[in-house]
Amino acid sequence: MTSAIAEIDAGTVRLHANGCNRSWSRFRGVTMELQSGQAREEWLTGRSPEFHLEVDGAPYSALDSAGVVWSEHVGQGWAEVTAEYAFPAIRVRLTTRLYGKVSAIERTLELRNCGPQPCTVAAIAAEILPLDAARVRVVELDTETLALLRESMAYDTFTALQMDQVGLLFGHATPSAFLYFDPNPRFCAIVARNPRTVGRGETRVLQQTLTVPYEGTAMRAARRMAAHGHALNEAAASRE
Repeated sequence: MTSAIAEIDAGTVRLHANGCNRSWSRFRGVTMELQSGQAREEWLTGRSPEFHLEVDGAPYSALDSAGVVWSEHVGQGWAEVTAEYAFPAIRVRLTTRLYGKVSAIERTLELRNCGPQPCTVAAIAAEILPLDAARVRVVELDTETLALLRESMAYDTFTALQMDQVGLLFGHATPSAFLYFDPNPRFCAIVARNPRTVGRGETRVLQQTLTVPYEGTAMRAARRMAAHGHALNEAAASRE
């Protein structure tokens, strides 16, 4: 399996493999670049807030964090970086894993309740990307392709975006929804609004998402992902 590479240096954190490159500010913990294709086409129009949480009525993002600590891990065919964000009563851990062969980016958002009482999480977004609405369009996936994806992967909802000759394929599980420049005209995001409670001292996985940069057509990329879905699921399970 094609290898993926994780790098943490003085000011930047990177994941890259096979025409996919994602980099973060090491100090702010926010995505600064997302590039796809052999020409490294840049998707982002600015920095991302990285994630969004609404906990007990208060909003949280990487930009609000008191500090971020990074770590990296590498396995057979994949590499990942984990950012841990500190807030007064909670800790947020966001792990981004890149599978080298298919350039699939899987993100896992976890919250630890460090406060004296249970907390309620009302809104969750583990993937928020500032994109150019004038260049990006949604591509409809046919019924057969969607069925292949759902059968082979641990997600049941998929969205494809195209920007010239490159695209992004997103996967997530209901009740999360893909928001296409709505309500914020600057961002696309995968958002869940199903309230859940996190007990005192408890750590809970809140959301997992898939982002796959590709070249060519959305249908071809989706069928390629479906062909590798079972292998990715096994690799993800090995982390547990």
